[in-house]
Amino acid sequence: MPTMLDTHAVARSLTGADFTPAQTDVLVDALRQAAEQGDHVTSDQFKAGLAEVRTEITEVRTEIAEVRTEIAELRAEQRTGSAALDTRLSTQIAESRAEQRTGLAALDTRLSTQIAEVRTEQRTGLAALDTRLSTQIAEVRTEIAEVRTEVASLDGRLSSQIAELRAEQRTGLAALDTRLSTQIAEVRTEVATVETRLSTQIAEVRTEVASLETRLIRWMVGTVLATAGLTVGILRLFG
Repeated sequence: MPTMLDTHAVARSLTGADFTPAQTDVLVDALRQAAEQGDHVTSDQFKAGLAEVRTEITEVRTEIAEVRTEIAELRAEQRTGSAALDTRLSTQIAESRAEQRTGLAALDTRLSTQIAEVRTEQRTGLAALDTRLSTQIAEVRTEIAEVRTEVASLDGRLSSQIAELRAEQRTGLAALDTRLSTQIAEVRTEVATVETRLSTQIAEVRTEVASLETRLIRWMVGTVLATAGLTVGILRLFG
């Protein structure tokens, strides 16, 4: 006696197991044909086949999640490297500026000390030796002029050195920016390649899953038909 099959319940179970509508229709039709021919698939057999398909789908989802995690880690490493490089550049620029300020401050201190000494000597000898002080004042003025000349020369050299240093810094920063842009472009290319490769692998996995589902359906249909044929043969043999 043919077994009544609740096709709606089977369809709901297959849909809940992430089967597509087309796959659900194929399985329901195969089960209906087997039921009409006098054989039936037990609940345990159906659940076992459904559990195997669910397990394979879960494994594929796990692999996709792992690939996405690797891509996220690669992007995080790229951001960390860029931040560290920016910090090092900022520190080097700050140190260079501090050294320049320190040198100028030391020069200003030496000049102030020398001028103070000259003024002290002028005040000390002015009351006693006016004539000699006049000569000394002239000499001091000459020394002051020389000091000013040296200061002007030193200021010119410092200005040139500062300009050269700034030019070198700009050149170095431009070269560094070019290298960073090249490296970032290379990293982006590598990430794009990895994403492309992952997309290809995911597509292949999906194709394999679809092929596996098709083979499973064919096996189940073949098993049902073979069982039905064997049952009909036995019934005819003993009938």
